[in-house]
Amino acid sequence: MRVIFLLLIVLTLSCNNDKKQSGRITTDVSFKNEIDTIAIYNTILNDLIENHLYNKYLGNDGEKLFIDLLKNRIDSTDYNNKYYALKNKIVAYDSLKGTLYINDESFKNDNIDINRLSLPENLSLDFERITKNINQSHTLNIIDFDSKFVKIKPSTLKSTDNTSLFNVGDLAFSKLYINKNQSYGVLYFAFICGSTCGQADVLLIKKEDNIWKIEKFYPIWEI
Repeated sequence: MRVIFLLLIVLTLSCNNDKKQSGRITTDVSFKNEIDTIAIYNTILNDLIENHLYNKYLGNDGEKLFIDLLKNRIDSTDYNNKYYALKNKIVAYDSLKGTLYINDESFKNDNIDINRLSLPENLSLDFERITKNINQSHTLNIIDFDSKFVKIKPSTLKSTDNTSLFNVGDLAFSKLYINKNQSYGVLYFAFICGSTCGQADVLLIKKEDNIWKIEKFYPIWEI
């Protein structure tokens, strides 16, 4: 009888332990489904650098190439071939990369009024939360940012940085907003690449096939 009683205790403890283990597994799965904020920032960062920020990451060679196109020294086909060849070289060799400085100290927002941007109202967006987020700086560490096109350093090092091949510009990001469905997001960025070069926009981003992409730019200012 004592043996049967002991077996019942062992079985009860075993079942309880299985339930606890099952609970831990459920928690882990839930954790894996959390938003990877760093990955989203870096996806948008690389998209901006490659496609929208005046090709500054190509440096002087990129500027000369563009001037040759404007002055009809080369045709569009030749330009495209040389452009992609230059881009591929920069991606392949760190020694050819310029430096993009991330504003990691002060976030100079423009007190953006979200109501004047005409964001879509059918995307389950929390406009109050968006207004709060885009008027605050991002919360990432500088080492979290990663790009295949540029070297990234904090803006606090810019005045004493003697190792950069060339200066791509200064970039600031706001805090990221993602809706409850994790299908759309909003953030603000400001980019300055000279006294007459720069822009600031609120970005509507969209998740398609598990990849975040820029859906639309809402301009704030341009110089």
